[in-house]
This record gives sequence, C-alpha cells and structure tokens, in this order.
Amino acid sequence: MDIILPDWAPNIHPLLVHFPIALLMTAIGMNLLMLIFSKTEGFKYTTAVLYILGAAGTVAAYFSGREAVETVEIPPAANSILGDHADMALLTLLFFLVVAVIYIVLWWKAFKVDNWVLYLVFVLGAGGSVLLMKTGEYGGRMVFEQGVGVKKTVPEETGADIRADLSFTVDEDGSWTWFPGSEGERALREKFSWLSGRLDQLTVLATVDDQFGPVLSLQSGQLAALFVAGDAIRSVQAEATIKLDEFDGTFMIVHHLQDSLNYDFLAISKTAMQLGRFEAGKEKIFQEKPVTPKGWVSIRVVGDGRHFRGYLNRKLVAHGHSGELAPGLVGLRLLGKGTVHLQNLKVLSLPESEG
Repeated sequence: MDIILPDWAPNIHPLLVHFPIALLMTAIGMNLLMLIFSKTEGFKYTTAVLYILGAAGTVAAYFSGREAVETVEIPPAANSILGDHADMALLTLLFFLVVAVIYIVLWWKAFKVDNWVLYLVFVLGAGGSVLLMKTGEYGGRMVFEQGVGVKKTVPEETGADIRADLSFTVDEDGSWTWFPGSEGERALREKFSWLSGRLDQLTVLATVDDQFGPVLSLQSGQLAALFVAGDAIRSVQAEATIKLDEFDGTFMIVHHLQDSLNYDFLAISKTAMQLGRFEAGKEKIFQEKPVTPKGWVSIRVVGDGRHFRGYLNRKLVAHGHSGELAPGLVGLRLLGKGTVHLQNLKVLSLPESEG
C-alpha cells in the first residue's frame, strides 16, 4: 500500500530520520543514569529498549534514504556530500546494530556482568554519537546548503539557452561542454582522441531539430568506436542529450578512463540501462535496469569515489558501488548500427568527497 505523504515531503526519509537520533541520544543519557544509579533495574532495561529501537530506526532511516535519492534532484555540488552521507549512514547503522546486539546479550544475562563491562559499553555507545552527528551534518548540508528536496536546483534549459552556445568549451577545473551543432565533425576530429574505431567510419551530419535546433547525427552501418576528450577528472558528472530511435545498439558515456581496456561506464540501449566497469577488457555490471527511451532523452552518470549513479531524464535508474579508479578521461562509446542523434555532452568536475 502506498504511503500518503504530506505535500511538503518529497519522500518519507525526512519523516523517519529524526526518530533514531532522538532514541539513540536518549539511550546514551539513560545509559549514564544506569551507571550512576546502578541498583535501579529499570534504567538497565530502559537503556536496552532504547538502543534496540534506535538501531531499528537507523535501519528504516538508511533504507528510506536510499529510496529518497530516486525522488529528488541532486545538483552537481551535492554529489560528494551525498556519497559521504551514505557512507557515514551505513557506518552508523552497523555500529548501533552491534551496540543493540550487545544490549540484547546483557538483557539475556540479566545484566549480571562485571561493572567494567557496563562502563565499556557506555563508552562504546557514547562514541557512536559522533557518527550520528557526522551523518546528520552531511544530511543537513544537502538540504540547507544545496537545497536538495527543498527547491528546484537545476534550471530548465530553453531553446534560446541551448542555441546560444554551439561550441566546445573547457573550464579551469577540467569541466567541459560540447554543443556540436554545425561544427560537430570538426570537434570530433580536433577535440577528441579516438581509442577504437575511426571518424571516417561515420557519416557525420549537422541536422536541424524542431526542439533543439542544430544537432549532430552520427550514422554507421556497423560501428565500435571509443573516443574521449579533456583532461583526467577524479569525481565527475557527465550528461548527454541523445535520441536513439534510429540506432540498434548501445550508447555509452565512459568516465575514469585509464586506457581502452579500463574504464567505468553508463550504457543505454532501447531496452536497458547499465552501470559498470571494464577491467582489463572484462565487463563488470554494477546494476542493470530495464528502460524504454523514446525520442530525445537526457542520460546522466555520476562517478564519485566508490559511488556510481545513472539517471534517465533526471530520474535515478541505476546505483552501484565499487573501488575508486584513478582520475580518468570522459567520452563516448558507440556499439551498433544506425543513427545516433546528439544534442550536447556536458562534463562536470565535482567537488571531491571528504571520505
């Protein structure tokens, strides 16, 4: 059954997250009273109940947070904070589950253990408050610093905005933007390095779309091409506006590319979206979800530390985790035949995670 949320809440996460904080901080205070009034049995069992309920609350908060990511727009600057928040939330969850298990064992033993054990458990639980505060800090920064779930963080693009810049531009931080337009073939030749396939295997056309104006059309009878641009980037968001209706194959945004055999990717076809990695030429899929892109669509990939996310039309579709690669290049890989229409490719160098 669907949960009815108030109009102001984009998801259930903000309704749940404060309960485990209150329960666990109260448990720490009750734990102190248990030590001061050691002969009062009620403090012992109340402390145990609070820790158990608080740990259960961290489970609900953590998994509701994972679901919440799918319902809100994450601005580029918030990606590293989101990764830190998720990592710290998982650590907090595991920590207090251990504390709750310890209190279950103490309950089973009727708290008949040496006093030093009770003091040690108190110090352990009190230390967990640091994890709670750090997790809350990252969550607060996402809301109050970056406006996640509060306000529209990415302005809608208009036809006038898009037509205003049809060039390949590079920023000081390594970010770059490509609106190919009528200069698409020249950029493919001068700005991109071709690691597999060749430009002369493509028919490159500048066409005019009713919605976007000048766009790039890449035609091929059968193609396996990999081409990249710019400098190496550590934490990256890459977004492309494409149309695959006339393409039978797979379109990839590749990032953290080390060489033609080692890189991360977001792949989309007419039936599925995949997040994954090639290591020594062997493909590893982090997550795959069914999709049916029609007409012009926006696809986005975020690679930040060990966190990877794939979006279709700004909605989170795939989410994965793996070890972090060294900073690498960003580009495209095309596998298939037919025509790919490309309106833009935007690559952002993100603030690095603190984790």
